[in-house]
Amino acid sequence: MKWSWWPFGRRRVATGDPARVAQAEAVLAELRPRFRADGGDVTLLGVDGGRVRVELRGACRSCAASVLTLKGALEPRLREQLDWFERLDS
Repeated sequence: MKWSWWPFGRRRVATGDPARVAQAEAVLAELRPRFRADGGDVTLLGVDGGRVRVELRGACRSCAASVLTLKGALEPRLREQLDWFERLDS
C-alpha cells in the first residue's frame, strides 16, 4: 500500500491501473455523501483487474447494515457504470 502526505495524517493512495482507479473513484464520489450522512465513509484501496477493493471507515466500519450497503448500493452502481467491474472486496 502506498501512502501520501495529507494535512490530517497519512492518506492511502489506491493501487492499480490509474485509469480504472479514477473510474472507480468517480463512482465512489457519487455515493460518498450517503456514507458521510450516516457518519461513515468509503475509501478505495485499489483496483486489481476487475476487482475493486474498498475500506469502510467511521460509523460504516461497525454498522450491521454495511454488507447490505455494499451489496445493495455500491456494487450495483459499480457494475452499472464500469464495464470491466467483476467483484467488490472490503
